[in-house]
Amino acid sequence: MYSLILEYELFSVNRQMFCHGLVTTFQSHDGVPSTGIVHILMPLSEIGKVLNAKPFSVSDHRPILCLIKLENSVFTYTESDQSTRSVSWDRARKYGYINDYSFALSQHMWTAEFPRHEINQFIIEEYYNKIVSAIKQAEQETLPYSIFKPYLKPYRNKSLTHFRDIMRLNIIEWLNNCNCHDIKCDVFNHYKQAKRAFRDAQRSAIDEYESSIAQKIENDIDVDQKSVWIILNKRKQKPHTCTALKKDGILFTDSNDLMSILYDHFQNVFSQLVYSEQDRETYIYDRVSTIREINRTLNEEDDVQFSYSDVIHICSHLKNNKACGHDRIAYEHIKYGGKLLLKHLHHLFNMIIQCGYIPDGNKPRTDTNSYRGISLVPSIAKIFEKLLENELTKLRPDFPNHQQVAYQKQLSIMNASYNLQEVTFHHIEKSGPVNIVLLDSTNAFDTIPHDGLRIKLYEYGISAKL
Repeated sequence: MYSLILEYELFSVNRQMFCHGLVTTFQSHDGVPSTGIVHILMPLSEIGKVLNAKPFSVSDHRPILCLIKLENSVFTYTESDQSTRSVSWDRARKYGYINDYSFALSQHMWTAEFPRHEINQFIIEEYYNKIVSAIKQAEQETLPYSIFKPYLKPYRNKSLTHFRDIMRLNIIEWLNNCNCHDIKCDVFNHYKQAKRAFRDAQRSAIDEYESSIAQKIENDIDVDQKSVWIILNKRKQKPHTCTALKKDGILFTDSNDLMSILYDHFQNVFSQLVYSEQDRETYIYDRVSTIREINRTLNEEDDVQFSYSDVIHICSHLKNNKACGHDRIAYEHIKYGGKLLLKHLHHLFNMIIQCGYIPDGNKPRTDTNSYRGISLVPSIAKIFEKLLENELTKLRPDFPNHQQVAYQKQLSIMNASYNLQEVTFHHIEKSGPVNIVLLDSTNAFDTIPHDGLRIKLYEYGISAKL
């Protein structure tokens, strides 16, 4: 620290003679030497501009971040990334910022032209980036952001806050007057009394909170066991990290072994599927090549066209407070964006179908977070998937089979169990044989060949581009 001060011609304010506060910022009560754990540093050339300084102990105030500009730029300060902030949609709806956002977005989108000429992947990328940039710009101009609120203990109440404020006032008064530990000093005694009163109020608040929780559990144990288990599970100490992994029946705890196991696992997950039969692989490769060749010869009249009404219907029924993707665009950005935004999205989706190219959304390839087994899909991509789902349902209304339960709305394992039980009892009553085949495909989507899915979709009557 001292070599840094000398090298860059700085000085410590709280070490100067004109400083009337603490020279050291850590005061020991056990006879241990006091230490200056914090320095207020300024350029030596600016020492004449400091008129007064009264630093106090860091034991009861939050950390302070300061910026010091030097010719040789020792410290660099960058503002927090705007993209990591989240919009407070509740406040936006409450105070009427939605109309301002919709109007600002319409103004930014007014200059964006609909691509009409030859369409390729570069035009789609540029068009998509214009839409996203307009949304983010309108957001920054009109919408409020969520304010970080420190976590409050569940027992905290207004009375406890009042005692805390009194204690802080007495601490400041004690620091400014004497900062001694003499029991005959009135200021020191007032500070200790205020601190003792705060501790007593804190213990009382904790006991009151624990009693209320115990009473709630006792009242609900025979009426609402779900709420009781929610309370009990929240109070369990859950480990934040996994310190052991099991492979081939052996438990590993060493960090190097854990890293090696995870490396092998993800290498297998993302590796290309190897076919067990060479003839099958050749057939799938040739079949996919034929489908792609057919795709190139299709005319624009053969392309699937999304209707503007479908885009409006899907966007108007988007749910609020859903997780957004890496572009930080939520469903609310689209839902409240106005008709002009929906027209541009409608045009973008039809361009994607026509060209057969989906924009990557500018996801940084150098960021390790960009490579995950399960990722958050951007909101615009989710809307596009909903449009595709509608088109696939129109083309094959008989798919999937009505007896299929998996991945179907309003169906669960209870329906499958009921069907299995009824069919079994029916054949037993008829004295007939009962043949049951159970198939469990582990990690189906990660292990199934994607080219095989393309062939299946084409055989079901789905157009090549779709």
